[in-house]
Amino acid sequence: MNDILTKALADFLAIVLPVLVSALAAVAVNYFRLLEQRIKNEKPQLFVILDVLVKQAVQAAEQLGLNGEIADKKAYAIDYVQKMLDSYGFKDIDVSLIEAKIESAVFAEINKDKVPEVKG
Repeated sequence: MNDILTKALADFLAIVLPVLVSALAAVAVNYFRLLEQRIKNEKPQLFVILDVLVKQAVQAAEQLGLNGEIADKKAYAIDYVQKMLDSYGFKDIDVSLIEAKIESAVFAEINKDKVPEVKG
């Protein structure tokens, strides 16, 4: 009886978890898009500065990580961007936005030399 319940629960989770994770990912993407749009509308100059700072932070973190000077590149990049934004007077920026921008920049950097696959 216990084995049947365990198998049924495992089968149920195998079906439900991928759907749940996909739904949560879609909600997160929409949240970041809305947050980004709201900030762009309220503080358009912030995104110009944020893009530059994120690029600098990712490049610096990569170099410092390669040299063994830092252990956590993402934490370094987030801290760098936050400190620089604070120095420019942007003190109320959601950390999740900074994290998303950094992850996007890292993804773009990793994939910059890849040629898209042509399907035909």
